[in-house]
Amino acid sequence: MEPDLSHDATHCHKEPPLGPIRARRFFEKGVLRFIVLDLLSQKPSHGYEIIHNLEDIFHGFYSPSPGSIYPTLQLMEDQGYITPDRHTGKKIYAITTAGLSYLDEHAAIVKELRLLAESSCGTKPRWQHEDFRATAAELRLLGRTFIQYASGLNREQMDRVREIVRRATIEITDVIDLSQAKKSADLAQS
Repeated sequence: MEPDLSHDATHCHKEPPLGPIRARRFFEKGVLRFIVLDLLSQKPSHGYEIIHNLEDIFHGFYSPSPGSIYPTLQLMEDQGYITPDRHTGKKIYAITTAGLSYLDEHAAIVKELRLLAESSCGTKPRWQHEDFRATAAELRLLGRTFIQYASGLNREQMDRVREIVRRATIEITDVIDLSQAKKSADLAQS
């Protein structure tokens, strides 16, 4: 049975079409191979190039880890859908005839994934994507910093950090609410 890829394009950044990123995988099990094959049908690429292409396609809303890409590439190589070629020390993967046939057999899924990518804020100006990515990078840095130093914090420091994060969450929520209210007002006027 193929995965359900239904989505609602109206919820661009609040919740990805396949559900909250942290609550479940952005791509259901096995679906990642279709978009990777689709990318490779356009241009042979190495693993990190595929990762960056996926980030670009999904405007930073999905960023696969090497731990999800490389096993997928290995599986598709084992299945005969792609073939690696060593070029300057890196494996460059290219789609095979069998991979193209497999992609054609699952054209509906590929089409749905393309729609998903387009609905991932595809209509927003580029600067908004760049701002989103920069902000997401800052949040990841904050998380990494906290994890790195949390074990050395005493109770008072931990309470202070939690309070700062709580206030920031409230302020960010207020900004988002104002943004949503402005969008609603703009729609009502048009």
